[in-house]
Parts: sequence; structure tokens; C-alpha cells
Amino acid sequence: MVRVKKKYVIVSLIISVLVIIVSCIRIADINKNRHYYDTYRVNVEAGDTVKFGDLALTFGNVDSPAINKGSEFPVEEIAVYELPVKITKISNDLLDGKSKFGLYEKYKDYINLAPVEYTDIKGQGLMSILNQYKKNESIEIKISTDFVLGELYYYYDDYNVNKPAYIVIAGSPSSKGIPLYHYKLQQEA
Repeated sequence: MVRVKKKYVIVSLIISVLVIIVSCIRIADINKNRHYYDTYRVNVEAGDTVKFGDLALTFGNVDSPAINKGSEFPVEEIAVYELPVKITKISNDLLDGKSKFGLYEKYKDYINLAPVEYTDIKGQGLMSILNQYKKNESIEIKISTDFVLGELYYYYDDYNVNKPAYIVIAGSPSSKGIPLYHYKLQQEA
């Protein structure tokens, strides 16, 4: 009986040590590749151009926001900002994953990377349209966002209303991580 218990304890100990070693190796591997999902901030302004694979995005000037009444609550005032962006194809190749970009949204624990939605009259999406373009052909779009006036919004890593609002465009992952291009919509209060 004692021999059986001793064997059981030794086998259990060996299995436990193996599980711990495998877990440590797996955790080390995950941490080694974790930088791929890290983000870093790049401030952009009107006239700046950034490249996403075979696309170049040139940012225009944001005008003063249009102030609209809220649809659900008429007493709310909503500031609508429109950022003009010129997208130029810089090669004749078909677009790949490095050419994709999206709008980055983060508020408290909520993170979303929304694709830029654009559809022409024929029902084609933005990437389909750009795939048909030849080198140096471009399209101009407007990226819009709205804020309910007087409320707290996400302003990049804090929730302070005394700081300006941004439109944030996320680029393709690189060895440094995912770039977040911040376009400041308004001056600091």
C-alpha cells in the first residue's frame, strides 16, 4: 500500500513539473510575440501623408464641426467633424493585407477596430474600388465622427474633457506594433 502511494506521489510530481515547464515555455513564446499587438501613437495633421502597403493617405483640413440636434434627445447638440482623406494607390499591384486600415475606437475597456466603410453607386466597397485603380490614381473620402456636446469622450488613455478629441486611424501591424495615427480635431480647451 505504501509503495502504491509512493509511486502515485512520484508520478503526480513528475506530471506537475512537466505541466509547469510546458506552461512556462508557452507563456515565454506568447510574450515574445506580444509586441505584434502593441500599439504606438503617431500624431498627424493636415498635409501629412502616411503609407499603408500600396496605399498613401493624405490628410486634409478639418473644418469647424456642424452642430446638429440629437435624433433621440432633441435637447442634445451633436458636433459632427469630417476629415477629408485622399487615398492614392502607389503601385499597379493588387492590394494585400498591409494596405488595410481602420478606425480605432477605445473607451474604457471597449476596443474596436472598425473598417472604413465606403460604397459606390455600384455597391463596391473601398478596397474593391482601389484594387481596380492604376498607379497614382486616387479617391477622396471623408471620415466623420460625432460627439455629444458636454459629455466625456475618449481622448487617448484618459477621459479628460479639457483635452482635444481625435480621429484615430489604425495601420497595418509591423515589428513595432500597430501604429495609431491621431488627427487632432480641436484645440485644447
